[in-house]
Amino acid sequence: MRIKNFVLLIIFSAVLQSLYAQPYFIYGRLFDSAGNSGNANTENSFASVALFREGISGQIGKQNNGPEELLPEKIYPAGHNNAITPAYCFTDVGSSDWLNTVNPPQRVRAVFQVMNGLNGWNGEVFVGTSLTEIKPADMPGSKTELTDTGLILVPAPAVISVKEGGIDIEFTGLNYHDITGYGLYRENISDNVTEKLAVLEQAAGGKINYSDTSASAGKVYRYSISVIFKWGGSGAPLGYETFVKSRPSAQCVIPLPSATVTPTVTMTHTATVTKTITMTPTITMTPEITMTATVTATAEPVVEMKIVTENIIKERLIIFTNPVSGNLMKIGFAAENDCEASIYLYNVTGESAQKFNLKAEKGANIEELALKNLSPGLYLLRITLNYGDKKETLPKRKFAVIK
Repeated sequence: MRIKNFVLLIIFSAVLQSLYAQPYFIYGRLFDSAGNSGNANTENSFASVALFREGISGQIGKQNNGPEELLPEKIYPAGHNNAITPAYCFTDVGSSDWLNTVNPPQRVRAVFQVMNGLNGWNGEVFVGTSLTEIKPADMPGSKTELTDTGLILVPAPAVISVKEGGIDIEFTGLNYHDITGYGLYRENISDNVTEKLAVLEQAAGGKINYSDTSASAGKVYRYSISVIFKWGGSGAPLGYETFVKSRPSAQCVIPLPSATVTPTVTMTHTATVTKTITMTPTITMTPEITMTATVTATAEPVVEMKIVTENIIKERLIIFTNPVSGNLMKIGFAAENDCEASIYLYNVTGESAQKFNLKAEKGANIEELALKNLSPGLYLLRITLNYGDKKETLPKRKFAVIK
């Protein structure tokens, strides 16, 4: 009798395990920014996906079983395994909270994101989203099919004005559904610091402006934006901000004040009085005008060059042209004494891309490097200084190559 009961318990446990251990999957098709299925080389084949469910706070799902072992968050590319299909996600969301529906209708939000340097993609930044109802029959042990999603390009913001009072930024709001706003980020290249400046409200198809009044004169800045999608429901966050950001704006610097000598004019009047023997007074007025030469000294170029030199000495290594769009790359680096400098360029996988050897002088050095035909993407710059009796390696710097 005990053996029989024991066997029944094992069977009952196996039934429960088979019922509740069944994975729940999310499947969704992703089209490129032109609305096409694309191919293995188009932007939709390099996306990551974040998945949320209404009523549950925070991100609780993502692509975690992608087609590439080294890039598990990358979704399946268009035409995967010779199938006639656009890029798609198909993933076990990996959360027991998704095994049952609660307070129907339940909905799932998918946010697809594509960024230069992410999942092997070399190109522009794209985002896309869909919102789909979860049917009770989907759970457990089944799947929910998302509504089809298309990507949209996230443009770089433009610097439209640089003046003593600040830097003015402008971009056009994306004409895309469920966007509530944008995160504006500022990169201080001089100090190697990136910070979030503001959250800007959506204006679909309209101009969105921001004036950065906290920027400092003499510092090099550039700006980028993220996208904030609407979300909500009981206990869920109001919005989801993409971790990808647009390409940066052009670099800009608020000029330092110029040193100016103010011209002055001095006028002197001299009066001479002469008396004759006849006691007839005669007064002669002789105007004498003395002009002081006008001197105007403009020290702006000297001051700006001094600031650049000081920044190079402070940072040890600065990349002035980042990203690099042509074949010339301008850098500045500091040496303690005259020495031999070896400059190395590496790609993101650590492979050597190019090497330079040159003479460096004590203090700040500014050089232009003629690059080979480097592929677009992220790279590392490293400089080793050989003083004869010792070697010094300067801090590494990242840079991007765009075409």
